[in-house]
Amino acid sequence: MKIILASQSPRRHEILQFLNIPFTVHSSNFNEDEIIFAGCPISFVNKQSICKGQVVQKLYPKDVIISADTTVYFNNELFQKPSSHHQAFEFIETLCGKTHSVFTSVSVLKEERIFTHSEETKVTFRDLEKDQIHKYIEMVHSLDKAGGYAIQGIGSLLVSKIEGCYYNVMGLPIQTLVKLLKEVDIDIWNFSNDIY
Repeated sequence: MKIILASQSPRRHEILQFLNIPFTVHSSNFNEDEIIFAGCPISFVNKQSICKGQVVQKLYPKDVIISADTTVYFNNELFQKPSSHHQAFEFIETLCGKTHSVFTSVSVLKEERIFTHSEETKVTFRDLEKDQIHKYIEMVHSLDKAGGYAIQGIGSLLVSKIEGCYYNVMGLPIQTLVKLLKEVDIDIWNFSNDIY
């Protein structure tokens, strides 16, 4: 039995690696436009996460699949991955000086069992000048990030405060992952002997 991460996200790879979890990667290539947002961000990310996992599970029916979906939610709207640098700028400018929510859903699939849970983190952005936003977008790959930003690295300059799990904003809340893996009899402490 293998653990398959159904995501190409470097942030999710990084989190699993520093937890010392052995895994392989197989991106689901699920068309995220298939899920229509009906007003509830939790329902939206849960559906996205499960569908991503199910696509990969068809290829690895005996293995454990980890999938996830992250979105930024503000003023009753989703801020998904921007389609252009201009849209990334608009997203970040809109969020400046305000508090938004980041929702991540994690799913763990094993054979016929599916376990899913979502988590919310509130993020408050600093007031930023337009040239600061442009500089940030020039320095990072905004187009593969929900809301056009990442909290880690230089992205920390955007943020004045967070309430909730930092790793949730990165795209994989650790305590949620630990609980879901336990549901399929995987204890990550068994992988952690060589960390320290």
